[in-house]
Amino acid sequence: MNDEEKTRISSLWETLKRYDVYIGSVNFKSGLLASFNIAVFGGILLKIETINISYAPYKWTALTLLIILFASTSTALYWVIKSIWPNLTSASNSKPNEPSMIFFGSVANNFSEEEFKTKMANRTSTEIERDLCTQIHEVALITQLKFKLIAKSSFFSKITIVSLLGLSVTVALNHFGITLCQG
Repeated sequence: MNDEEKTRISSLWETLKRYDVYIGSVNFKSGLLASFNIAVFGGILLKIETINISYAPYKWTALTLLIILFASTSTALYWVIKSIWPNLTSASNSKPNEPSMIFFGSVANNFSEEEFKTKMANRTSTEIERDLCTQIHEVALITQLKFKLIAKSSFFSKITIVSLLGLSVTVALNHFGITLCQG
């Protein structure tokens, strides 16, 4: 392998590692969003019976906001779970003639230990580069999908925050005896 090939393969590995960092970032954000939404959902469930509202319009407002809260936290959690669920498909795994030597699913499903060692020892730099390019493309697609899914979860988490604010204002208005919307 000449220096140019080594440099290209090295840069491809660095690109693949960078995408892995992006995936780690999405997974970290998923953990934060999951924790937030579970805390809100559980906190509301634990305190729901302490919400004692006497003014009828506030009761309906609180009920509406509680429904929105439960729906938004549930939906946000759904998208979080979708974003962290592993994508174990690989286009290279579906090509039995030239399975990937990098994707773990392909290695595990297509090679015994000895076959893998032999095949790796005989690979050319062109084959390694082609396999890396395929894996980079696949990981880029997975990373993009993860970012789209976590964005959906973030959107519903924002709805949760706005609904919590509305519920807090409604409860505070009721608590202090301030009645709005009197005809």
